[in-house]
Amino acid sequence: MVPLSVEALEAASRDEALRRRNPLPLPSLAAIRRCDDKAALNAHLRARGFALHVPAEAEPGRWPYMLKRRWDACARNAFLVAGPADEAALAAQVASPDFLRQEWIEGRWNTPRTSSITAGARAAR
Repeated sequence: MVPLSVEALEAASRDEALRRRNPLPLPSLAAIRRCDDKAALNAHLRARGFALHVPAEAEPGRWPYMLKRRWDACARNAFLVAGPADEAALAAQVASPDFLRQEWIEGRWNTPRTSSITAGARAAR
């Protein structure tokens, strides 16, 4: 059995009989849940010396930044907040403890002008 979702991985991790006969190593429930929660994973990595590899937390009003749902996949609830209009459109998410804000890291393929993750286009969903 190869669990392909967080829920399937949690169920497999709780099944002692499966854990004994399964050739694939299964992580602990604590590790699964930590990795599923972006804020918890970031804090865990920072506390263990990997802060340089984790985007810094961003403050509202300091644009651009990424706004992400803590428990999500495939960037379904990830938004580039490029300015005050985006922040206003996403005010509920910005204030929610279910979302985290991370500094925007610009790169070769990742710029505010070329990003397909834009607040204006996705906030209306």
